[in-house]
Amino acid sequence: MALGSLKCHLGKLAPFHIAWPEEYVFAFGVAFACDSNTSYRINFEEKLATLKKVLNQWTTRNLSLIGRICVVKTLAISKLVYYASVLTVRPNFAEKVIDITDLLQIYLEL
Repeated sequence: MALGSLKCHLGKLAPFHIAWPEEYVFAFGVAFACDSNTSYRINFEEKLATLKKVLNQWTTRNLSLIGRICVVKTLAISKLVYYASVLTVRPNFAEKVIDITDLLQIYLEL
């Protein structure tokens, strides 16, 4: 991924003879891209989709209330807080999180 003056030379130059990624770079689990839409899609939308899948998998388990709260705290809330603390969050992201909170309420009431 080229930044700055090398951004327009993608695929033409290979500084230091290193294979540079063209779309995005991962650092500490966060994708950094030149395009903010790509970065938002990878870091937030894809993570929300996987989060829904994980919570749906855990609904089939017969856990106590404390076990379900532990699953929500470790698998759901911590991931959302991490990405929200590292990157800027768009206003429409809150609406998508509200949909997941409905799923969380159903999960905790089982």
